[in-house]
Amino acid sequence: MQRYIVDSRKLGYAEYWRLSSSFGGFAIAALCKLFGKRLDFKSVIQRLDHLIPIDAVKVQELALQPLQENIQALNAAGMELKFYYTIPPAGQTDGCAAVLLSPDCKVLAQVLHVYSTRPGISRSETVLGCTSWKVDGNILASTNRKQKFNVSPALETARFLNVSPGELYERHRARIENTPVQTLDAAKLDRFVLDLAHREIDFNVARGVYVPAPDNT
Repeated sequence: MQRYIVDSRKLGYAEYWRLSSSFGGFAIAALCKLFGKRLDFKSVIQRLDHLIPIDAVKVQELALQPLQENIQALNAAGMELKFYYTIPPAGQTDGCAAVLLSPDCKVLAQVLHVYSTRPGISRSETVLGCTSWKVDGNILASTNRKQKFNVSPALETARFLNVSPGELYERHRARIENTPVQTLDAAKLDRFVLDLAHREIDFNVARGVYVPAPDNT
């Protein structure tokens, strides 16, 4: 497993704008970039060699209601839950994810739930994404997450904010209706999950945004 941190000096101003919660925050970040000062993102990106499965009973014990609500909605839309995997702790966050597959094996969905492990902080985020692999090798992705970093051209991403899980799935189905996509092997879904994650990480490593993390992080 390789571990990375963000070198903020390599981010573009548009990325700073998307990452900032206020104009003041953007202005400070922009000045730091202008003078070559590195910002501490307080996060570690892990490029996993394999997924770490987590038992469904353990997930139930965590009582992650947003995760379960998204899974139930996708089940109602016809998708089938295949497995859960844990997101290794990184910095001061922890989390887990669910992987689902469409009946025709052409759409893989992931529900990721990440939460803060900082004492006294109850912040969390649940993100949903539907993904299909085109026969030309590119990936079609549909998500309800706002864009932050730039995305590789090989990841053709559409963002549908404030829609239900079922609607997100239907909008993704519409995107692939006239596009040749691969039929996924249900026994090898972990490979597709890793492929998606690796493409995003490798793109940011190539442009210098992700750099090797020090041993003490």
